[in-house]
Amino acid sequence: MNIVQRTEDLLGDTERTLVGLANEAGAARDYDQAASLIDLASKIKQLGEQFRSTASKAAAPNPLDASVELGTAAEIKVPIKTRNKLGQYPKFVREGDNLIKIGWSKSQRAEYEHKSPKRLLAVLCDSLASANAKRIMMDKVLPLKDPVNGSPFPDYQSYLCLAWLRSAGLVIQHGRQGYSLPKGIELEKSVETLWANLVTR
Repeated sequence: MNIVQRTEDLLGDTERTLVGLANEAGAARDYDQAASLIDLASKIKQLGEQFRSTASKAAAPNPLDASVELGTAAEIKVPIKTRNKLGQYPKFVREGDNLIKIGWSKSQRAEYEHKSPKRLLAVLCDSLASANAKRIMMDKVLPLKDPVNGSPFPDYQSYLCLAWLRSAGLVIQHGRQGYSLPKGIELEKSVETLWANLVTR
């Protein structure tokens, strides 16, 4: 096993260890510690992605080398570009009263978008806050109902909003054991502040 592979394995093991510690902290209701560990794990993951990208670029043949066929050089470049893009997603913006998630499709090698109305955020926040510092399982509360007409929101919209809250550190995921709020957080107020600071288009 070469040094590059050993380094990638080390970073991967470190990330998984931190996630495990975060789960333990969450189980002990030490949500501040859990949030810090998850943030650290996320940084290690990004570091691993950057290392893989740099290592791949260093190992890639020079396309100007006469010994490398043009077709082969083009094939080598594609995965590098894809990995670089993956590190930039998902992105969240707001458009009017809608939250937009911009993701990257590896199969299509193109951006895709999902949209959710802002009013769903209030419903989701109420559901999370009602857990009273306990973990909440999404399958127990879905589908969430639209307060305007009583119709159910599509589940993907609820998960879109949840992903935004997680990316902002307002919700902690405990693997498959559900979600909880960081200790002492004022969720509704924090969400309004984040919403006001979202990039608009």
